[in-house]
Amino acid sequence: MLLFILYGLIACLLVFIKYHLDLKFIPNKRKWYEKIRFILPIFLFPIFFSIYYFWDHYPEYLIKNDTKAEVSNSQQEKIINWPLSTSTIYSISQYTEEEPKTKFQEIGEKYGTYGDTYGSLNTLFTGLAFAGLIISIFIQLLELRQTRKELANQSQALLDQKNEFAAQTKILEKQTSISVNQQKIINDQFKESLKTNFLNIFFKLVDQRNLLMNALNMPSENGDIAGHSVFAEYAKKFRQVRLGFDPEIHDKDYFERTWNDFTEQKHGFRDYQLRSYFKIYRIIFHTIFSSNAISDSEKKYYLDMIKSMMGLEEKMTLMWVGIVEEPTNRLCNKYRLLQGTYNKNMEKAATIFFEPSAFDPINEWKLAFEEYNKNKENDE
Repeated sequence: MLLFILYGLIACLLVFIKYHLDLKFIPNKRKWYEKIRFILPIFLFPIFFSIYYFWDHYPEYLIKNDTKAEVSNSQQEKIINWPLSTSTIYSISQYTEEEPKTKFQEIGEKYGTYGDTYGSLNTLFTGLAFAGLIISIFIQLLELRQTRKELANQSQALLDQKNEFAAQTKILEKQTSISVNQQKIINDQFKESLKTNFLNIFFKLVDQRNLLMNALNMPSENGDIAGHSVFAEYAKKFRQVRLGFDPEIHDKDYFERTWNDFTEQKHGFRDYQLRSYFKIYRIIFHTIFSSNAISDSEKKYYLDMIKSMMGLEEKMTLMWVGIVEEPTNRLCNKYRLLQGTYNKNMEKAATIFFEPSAFDPINEWKLAFEEYNKNKENDE
């Protein structure tokens, strides 16, 4: 009966374990094996109590149900024979006087014999220990199974997170690409607006230059002349001034004096707006080379465009003003404004008052400046 009770308890324990194993795992609650650790002592206590009760009462049960054995006359007296011999050595009577026994010796004789009768309990206890081992192994297997499930769930969660992160990364890459494209469009629009603004200012300055040139006028025998005709009169006079220039006795005051005399002769006063006209080129060139809206090649293109608008007579007049005014002189040297003006009788004034960068890089001008520098060194 006791064995059936124990087997029932073990079966209940296994069913309880299986029931909790099949429950859906909830992370915020205690795990199933934590509950089992609390339940196991409840099952083990009655098992050990039953074993103790059986051990304590089973000998009394055997004694109570035992019957006295009949002792035969042949057993009244024990005869000891020598082995392999027919002669009797000695005999022991049942009334042989024995030494008195202690209380524990009597208890040992009383229970020793009966104790041997239920030595099979060792097998029972061994079976119970083995059953406990099986239960422990079973619990460990269940824990390992649950752990594997949790690890699998965690691995799947990590995989899902990885996939989600990869998807988010792709979205961010697309957003970044869109942002880059939008920024590029904005930059292009901004550059285009800057370029448009530059072109508006540039062509307004060109229109202003044309208006100033058309506003030039000069009295003549055949009536007033305007525009390029005014530059032609000044260029014609400048050729005469160059021919009369002697570096030994003249300097730039010679050119300024002749300019003032010619202007007063033609206009009646010296402060005529012709010298102010060339200031428009300073503004135009500053606008071109200070702009960030155009490239260097475009700057050179717009510079060449302005220089192409200047005729030979205007350049001759510009050279005369450049000798007199230092800002105009620097403008000619920096932007090669006297390009295309070579003449033999220009060499003396050109080499003294200008740099080679103001003229064409041709052999004639190159030889003229080399000769001037050589003579200058010899004079020093």
